[in-house]
Amino acid sequence: MADFDLIPHRTALINVDMQNCFVEGSPISAPEGLVVLDRINRVAEACRRAGILVIHTSHVLRPDGSNTGVLGEIAPIAKSGIINKGSQSAALHKGLTVDAHDVLLDKPRFGSFHGITVTSSSAESRNKKCNRQDSSPVISYRSARSA
Repeated sequence: MADFDLIPHRTALINVDMQNCFVEGSPISAPEGLVVLDRINRVAEACRRAGILVIHTSHVLRPDGSNTGVLGEIAPIAKSGIINKGSQSAALHKGLTVDAHDVLLDKPRFGSFHGITVTSSSAESRNKKCNRQDSSPVISYRSARSA
């Protein structure tokens, strides 16, 4: 077992893709999605009490399909709009507890860190909407409070 000090202000809990379509009611839902959701809510609450940042990612695509890429070939259901930004199926599940201080991160790829650079974890930067302006995939980063 690893032995290390947990430093809350340098730690984050990252909840990946707890969206309607992945939690329940769709062909791509996890078999135990609601059980996992309940566990995530309990862990997230403990993290918040300890001063640990909670981040929720969402795998979303542009409604026009322009950033679907190879995903449309690997998972043809993606072409149906199931994870299109703004669709009910791509929204975070209503059972997920999202606090006003949590961070919401939209990503167009499977990996939560593909094509992004983390430069700051200060409260100031967490509360700003940031979009990359280069040719990399656009990552929308916002606090739950501002969403």
